[in-house]
Amino acid sequence: MVPMDTISDLRFPGVQFYLSCWYRRKEFGLRSAIFFSAAALSGSFGGFLAAAIGKMNGIGGKPGWAWIVQSITKYVPKF
Repeated sequence: MVPMDTISDLRFPGVQFYLSCWYRRKEFGLRSAIFFSAAALSGSFGGFLAAAIGKMNGIGGKPGWAWIVQSITKYVPKF
């Protein structure tokens, strides 16, 4: 079985390779910068999201994790 860290570690080089297949060298730098900036920005908001979900424990008679499952099942199928 492959450890999850290995899959996660291969994501950034894989995305860079994928982007390099689609964009020219002049365009690749900007696309790569956007991807890395978005990854850093999403990582910085992860703690805020976890804290907000932790504070939702008991709202509506549900535990905090149930709000995650409910929002996934409600909004993901719409895509």
